[in-house]
Amino acid sequence: MIKPLYDDETFFRDYSELRKDKVSANDIEEIPNLYSLLPNLNDLDVVDLGCGTGNNCRFFAKNGAKTIIGIDISENMLNEARRLSFDERISY
Repeated sequence: MIKPLYDDETFFRDYSELRKDKVSANDIEEIPNLYSLLPNLNDLDVVDLGCGTGNNCRFFAKNGAKTIIGIDISENMLNEARRLSFDERISY
């Protein structure tokens, strides 16, 4: 299997630094628009495909989802998601 790009340590480090900037198209446009399309999450079971570092999973938990499963091909992304998530409803 080909190593995911995000599992390259240099790429992941640079990506992580880039994502710290909250003035990005992702944070200003994409995420608010995506979240506006979601139903009420109370008591729903949610799967996040391509969960990355778990930002959406944490949002789903904060907004009432019953269980959340985050799936990603990158071990670096999953390890970071686990490090940042402190909610027993979330599994990666």
